[in-house]
Amino acid sequence: MSEIDELFEPAAAAAPAVLGYTVRTAIEASGGLLTRSRIFELIRSGELEARRCGRRNFIPARSLRAYLDALPPARPAA
Repeated sequence: MSEIDELFEPAAAAAPAVLGYTVRTAIEASGGLLTRSRIFELIRSGELEARRCGRRNFIPARSLRAYLDALPPARPAA
């Protein structure tokens, strides 16, 4: 792509915002912090919101973000 093409094609338009995740993509989005089992535990306990779409669980991006943001900060090594 030339420099002129880049001026007329904003990068933001090429990548739409993520609305939510399947369990597998939520694991990837968490950077491997969450496991499949842990995600289902969080859904059962109500700590993580989920919707059903056919046979799949759909986790809204805002719910995953809220859970990860609520985790305590890491302490620096002493």
